Amino acid sequence: MIEVRRLQPGEVALYRSMRLRMLVDSPTAFGESLEQAELRPDTYWTDTVVRATTSPLQVIFMAWDDSRGCGTVSGSIMLPPVLTDDQVAILSRAVTGKSPGNNEMVALGTALTELAQKLATLQESDHRRLFRFLIQMGLNFADAARIVPPPPPPGWHGGPLPFGGPPRVTCITAHVRGMWVDPEYRRKGVGRMLLDTLIDWAREQHAEHMELGVTEGNEPAIALYKRVGFKDNGQRMPSMSNPNLRFCFMECDIPSGATTLRQH
Repeated sequence: MIEVRRLQPGEVALYRSMRLRMLVDSPTAFGESLEQAELRPDTYWTDTVVRATTSPLQVIFMAWDDSRGCGTVSGSIMLPPVLTDDQVAILSRAVTGKSPGNNEMVALGTALTELAQKLATLQESDHRRLFRFLIQMGLNFADAARIVPPPPPPGWHGGPLPFGGPPRVTCITAHVRGMWVDPEYRRKGVGRMLLDTLIDWAREQHAEHMELGVTEGNEPAIALYKRVGFKDNGQRMPSMSNPNLRFCFMECDIPSGATTLRQH
């Protein structure tokens, strides 16, 4: 019997093995080559598993047939930015240690002033958004937690947030990544099981929108996404692992209370 479950802490070797299997089977589908993945240090795999098993904003699910892994999908939640794109760029340069020019120093001071003002009047949902923003800027979890409340603790998989319930924003987006099914298990409903599980997880994180990228010409995958409710949004991007290929992007809205998606 095939079951889908979340990747567990410590399953680093399992995740790495599954990732390499994916790249052997579908070398142009995931934005990196097998050679690139094999060269990644152990810390990369460990850090990936830690984030996917402790953060409410990232997840990895795996499908199992008894003791054999037969599929996987990853998801992440992107939250709306607190500051403007210009302010993010300025603060990011400051965090990376690059010295901004005089005009940028003025803008940086303005951005920090506005950030301080926001900290003084944060709504409950803004804490979560700001925490994500600081992580995106390059701060580690410990430093970000000194500025805003930390994310929900390890083991939290949905439900009311410790600091105040569902966010009151309408553009929290879930991104589908790393979708793969073992060739022996294709056209047996495994892909749909993985997607349905991820959709339910995204809804628990209060996401209202989903996006994904798929290699042009991968008709079986595109057909699956369309059956679930995704629609091509017209955006294209060259593949990082093969510039001769392109990713097409698909999206849909997530209605509350049902796995069936609504096209955007």
